Amino acid sequence: AGVRAEGAGGGITGRGQMDTPDPCRPVTGTAEAGSGEVTLRVEAAREGEMCAQVISTFAYEAAVTGLAPGAYRLRVVHAYPGTGWEPQTALEQTVTVR
Repeated sequence: AGVRAEGAGGGITGRGQMDTPDPCRPVTGTAEAGSGEVTLRVEAAREGEMCAQVISTFAYEAAVTGLAPGAYRLRVVHAYPGTGWEPQTALEQTVTVR
């Protein structure tokens, strides 16, 4: 899974891609920020009942806004609820917000 992130004015932007167990799992994301840390959780949740069982890749873009200037420890986690796949840390780095 390739993920890149950088600091921007008042926030953090990022791009990535995530493999999923099938093409019926579009990705959604949530962010938590606090005390110099930001965690972005990208989740592949199942939509529908029937789906071909073939590994698929989804690209995504993310923006976390409203951050004060400074250095933040960014962690991007890819999660796969209901699949048996363990969550994976896709990126962990320090990002400077201007």
